[in-house]
Amino acid sequence: MTVNRFRTADCGGSIPGLPLNLGDACRSFPRMPVTLCLLMFLTATTALCASGFLLGLRVSHWQAPAALLVVSLSCFLGRGSLKRRGRALAAFLGVIGLALVASGLSVMYAIPDAEGYHRPAAQLIADGWNPVFDATHERLSKLLGPNPGLRLWHVAYLPRGLWIFSAAMYRVTGFVESGDAFNVVLLVICYQLMKTLLLRTTSLGPWGCKAVSLLVCISPVVPWQLLGGGNDAAFYFLFMICTCAATLFSMSGRWKWLVYLALALPLLVSLKFSGIIVALALGLVGTCALVLGPSSHRVQRLAHWWLALFHAGAIGAVIGFSPYVTNWVNHGGPFYPKNSFDKRVVAEDRITYDFQDMNDDARRMGWIGRFCSAYVSDTLAKEYYQRTVRPGFDPVIRVNGGVKGFGVVFRVAFLLSLVAMACFPMGWLRLPIAIILLTVAMQPWEYVGYARYVSQFYALPLLVLAGVLSRIRSKGLFRQRCPVVWKFLPTASLVLALVAYAIPLCIASCSWLALQWIVSVQNLDIVEAMQQDEEPQVFACTFYSRRSLERDSGVSGIRFLDLSHANRDQHGMYHVRDMPGYTACSSYFDMYTYFSPQALPDLPRLTHVLSKDDPEVKASRDRRNAEFFLREFLPKQVFRLPQYMWRLLRLRAAQFSRAWTRPHDAAQPAESSVRLAPAA
Repeated sequence: MTVNRFRTADCGGSIPGLPLNLGDACRSFPRMPVTLCLLMFLTATTALCASGFLLGLRVSHWQAPAALLVVSLSCFLGRGSLKRRGRALAAFLGVIGLALVASGLSVMYAIPDAEGYHRPAAQLIADGWNPVFDATHERLSKLLGPNPGLRLWHVAYLPRGLWIFSAAMYRVTGFVESGDAFNVVLLVICYQLMKTLLLRTTSLGPWGCKAVSLLVCISPVVPWQLLGGGNDAAFYFLFMICTCAATLFSMSGRWKWLVYLALALPLLVSLKFSGIIVALALGLVGTCALVLGPSSHRVQRLAHWWLALFHAGAIGAVIGFSPYVTNWVNHGGPFYPKNSFDKRVVAEDRITYDFQDMNDDARRMGWIGRFCSAYVSDTLAKEYYQRTVRPGFDPVIRVNGGVKGFGVVFRVAFLLSLVAMACFPMGWLRLPIAIILLTVAMQPWEYVGYARYVSQFYALPLLVLAGVLSRIRSKGLFRQRCPVVWKFLPTASLVLALVAYAIPLCIASCSWLALQWIVSVQNLDIVEAMQQDEEPQVFACTFYSRRSLERDSGVSGIRFLDLSHANRDQHGMYHVRDMPGYTACSSYFDMYTYFSPQALPDLPRLTHVLSKDDPEVKASRDRRNAEFFLREFLPKQVFRLPQYMWRLLRLRAAQFSRAWTRPHDAAQPAESSVRLAPAA
């Protein structure tokens, strides 16, 4: 009888040789890049929670640690010495830890959209809400009651990828803001892949590629939403990751880049409906590049390409089952309430209805007119329509935020980029440029000019600049005739791009970082004052503020006041009335008000002023906020920063302890007896 034995050099087939064979097998795996492990952690955590929804399971403590453990093992496997693999594992865990620390630096801070639905949705999922079986406006209304303090339509029907990950991290850390680690991790991955792409497609050198990669990563949506709870920064990073991966695979044919694509694309589609546009554009441009490319392995690469897209679709079907499939089952279309294939369903759009608030002149412009007005020249577009339509042509679009694109600086850069692309060959950079242009062109006409929905457009002039500089530096004749210019041209060009392009576009967005610091100090001061109060009285305008104060702040015995304690103005905003003997304390956005029995002398006094897109009010408000930050807030808080960090550490430690020692007492979020004001 023949016996199959494990054959090793030193054990001769004995059983003790088994660990050595397993060790050899582990080392035979290809080495996993740290960035790929980071992306795998994000996708695995989200997919694990989303698959649980299909089985009726809620988000618990174990999903995120389980994904972290599995990915850590895969990071440690592969070729290379034990020391090298240990460094890779340390880098992986270090980035995750850094992302969690960064997300925990602010206290109850959220941009308006995050306050209205991103943060509350993550809290609802962590409390047991199943977005597969309870994903309708009617069920949520019945569950939460009237005036729940959040945007029910957004929670019920929008993609939930970021919410699911935030809920998983919330169950682990005890504070929902830890979901912003998603953005920080994606920032690291995006920077590394962009640097790799530029190193392989340009001749800028290591430092030039690093500089361009940093400029690409500081899109206008990034400072604003990186740690603010929004999903536009994550969408931008995932777009650039998918684009870089598709380009690198088209160049080299290595399957590693397809793994990036298969992991990032499902997250992209699960963040926003416009992720479908990106997926279609990637599939089309990638296929054309592989068919028309110079490779002799064209058929094999095409097969691998479509196989990767199939796997991405399979993962996306799990993560995106809600809302795409649930919307289709409940309302006849995956993009409800925007549209429905079922003609019997009347879609009452309460999500993007404000984009329809325009006059007839604006409707007459169409896609091309809107595009030229936003990204080429607003003056020339108006002049054209006044000459061809009627003299008094005046388009008005009243959407909050405006549809004027990125502004004058971007228009000039875009026109120069078009000229440069016509004069210089871009090489393989043509592929990401084509994907950016195609995704912008595929935007529905009513969204054209709304810069936040096409954040990837910001990167186009930078990629064109990289291609032009690479072409100039590769010219030997230019190097011989103008050696000084050849040497300093890249540095001067990148400095000019920073000063004349990136900073003007991002300066307004960077002001949100200062606001984040102010709001965090305000909230921490108020929370600590409430902890000393035996019966703190609070008027909460939003679900997020009430839920955070009630469950995560460590404050007990809170008495929440109802709507009888507030007045509503003409804009639908609630203003709490003064209570004799108490001092009203609130943070910048007035999402809640705490009535303190004594004054809080160190509380920064700065509140939001509603502008309704009035440019004069906006300018006055921005000037007031800047003066407050530079003259009153910054000189004091710089010296108090160590004290703030210590207080913050104690708060996070208490939240982490409660997350693991206190049972989650509600399998489903219960209806409150206190009516909250509707979210603004």
